[in-house]
Amino acid sequence: STVSLDAPEISVRVSTNGGARAAAWSSDGKWLAFTDHDEQGVLQIYRAKPDGQIVEQVTNHTEPVGSVPYLVWSPDDKKIAYHTVSRNEEGQHPSGWVGIVTLESMASVRVSPNDFSGVNLDQLYWSQDGSRLMFLGETDLQPGQIYWVDASNGIIVDSVSPRETSVDYFDNLFLAGSLDSIAIQNYVDYYVLNRESREFELLTSYEPEGYFLVREARSAPISFPGETACR
Repeated sequence: STVSLDAPEISVRVSTNGGARAAAWSSDGKWLAFTDHDEQGVLQIYRAKPDGQIVEQVTNHTEPVGSVPYLVWSPDDKKIAYHTVSRNEEGQHPSGWVGIVTLESMASVRVSPNDFSGVNLDQLYWSQDGSRLMFLGETDLQPGQIYWVDASNGIIVDSVSPRETSVDYFDNLFLAGSLDSIAIQNYVDYYVLNRESREFELLTSYEPEGYFLVREARSAPISFPGETACR
């Protein structure tokens, strides 16, 4: 449902089939993207105007996709990226893939690395011009592999795994200016990776009592009292 801050007592329901889990506003606030089941019970991505007058299905999955935990708009609001997770039989790794939808044509591409078991902690990142996508993925054999994708065709143009570096594993990613300069967190260290040179710069180490997780807060397309003080 959407709620206008001018009339918070009124809500508009845009999903009707019980599949609403992931949702994200476009940067201009004109569209809400969300998941829902279609009439055949298959999970799809939809977008709706805030007043609910226009609701459009933007994917055409023809078979069950499991769940869609997360979706994110490109900075220019022309594409939506999302990832899926399907639970397999007990004892087996889950499976998944990344989808990219171009909204002008409603064309979609699927990114499926070999032995891919899903995106780690919803870590999907767009380049500023919307031409590339980066994500931190898991495979059956290698946790925490980074992929760079051409968003126009879904082709993986580069990837790096901890086995290729001096870092034990990749746990969290944060953009350090662009998709080619990335801050990486593992259990006790922070690094900056230069994608082209493959150079890692150690930023800091720490010895926490227990596990310490840092997550990036992503902005909403609306302001709120006290927002400036939060930055």
